[in-house]
This record gives sequence, C-alpha cells and structure tokens, in this order.
Amino acid sequence: MGKETESYSSGLSQFHKGNFHQAVLLFRSTHSSSSNSLEKKRVSYLLAHSLARTNKLDESIELFLASIKSYPEIEDYIRFHLAEVFLRSGKTKEALEQVNIIHKTFPNTLLLIKVMFYWRRF
Repeated sequence: MGKETESYSSGLSQFHKGNFHQAVLLFRSTHSSSSNSLEKKRVSYLLAHSLARTNKLDESIELFLASIKSYPEIEDYIRFHLAEVFLRSGKTKEALEQVNIIHKTFPNTLLLIKVMFYWRRF
C-alpha cells in the first residue's frame, strides 16, 4: 500500500470514528500529494466535511465550491452539504441559493426530502 493510499485510509478511518481534527491532518497530506484524480476529489470532499466538523467553515465552503467542479458525479450531495455549511456560518442567502439549485437541477435526487425540509425553513 502506497503512502497516499495509507494516509487516505487512515483519514477515512478517523473520519468514521469522529476524529475530525485528525482526519483533517491526514486528508490534507493526501490532498497535497495525491496524483490519482479520483482519490484527490474524494479526499477534497471528505476534507471539506472534516473542516466543517472542526468549525473551519470558510475553508470548508471553499473546498465544497471547488468540489462542485471537480466531482460533478455527486454535485447534489456537495451542494446539500454546502448549504448546511452556509447556514451554519450565517450565510442564509447563499444556503437558500444552493437549496434552490438542488431543487431545480436535481428533481430526482435521493436528497429531495432533506432539501424540501431545508427549503421550508427559509
């Protein structure tokens, strides 16, 4: 197992255990050194989650925004979590914008019930 893969696996393990500070360190290491594009976009997405869980909301927002372009396969999920982080950081307008994009662009997403719940809160 290569160093990048080992670091990613360790970061994922820490993420699942709820050790988000440790996950951030491991994911940052993997993110900066990864040459595998699939692994890099997964790490970026998980790093954004970990940063949000450690209250580094602005950095989390930046990574989620970048992930929309680099990981379009899960854009609905990225936008959903981005809306949550926007809401936590007091950026209600931006959160609502993400919810509206999900509602219009992904009408068949499995997140639709959650999206509708957030939409009703505004």
